Amino acid sequence: MPRWVPGLPTVRSLSFADLTVLAVAENGDVWGWGRNNFGTVGDGTIADDGCAQACRWKPTKVRLATPTRLAIGATSVIALTASDSIWLWGNNSSGQLGHKTGDAGDLLCGQGAAPEHCSPVPTRLAWP
Repeated sequence: MPRWVPGLPTVRSLSFADLTVLAVAENGDVWGWGRNNFGTVGDGTIADDGCAQACRWKPTKVRLATPTRLAIGATSVIALTASDSIWLWGNNSSGQLGHKTGDAGDLLCGQGAAPEHCSPVPTRLAWP
């Protein structure tokens, strides 16, 4: 049965993957909730002990505003802004966030014996 998500402004678009939801509000603010063990909610936090602590049960404001496009993969997110800048966050185990694994403030995240490198804060892709 559909349910209203309390605390969320009027939404113009949604993205969903790996139990994480990202919503772009009409004013350009981005909100995330759901599974966050790779930092895909984008609020600057990571938790590694399953959904008991890793999930954000209520919409949380992401540290990025006014994306024109937003896509979420299994554990990483990419956003394009009106100024054509690219922002990425989440899992960076293979350098998919546009910087060397372990650089740019990456933290250890994920579950299991082999943690991954992640960035829970949207970071602008630096390119020529």
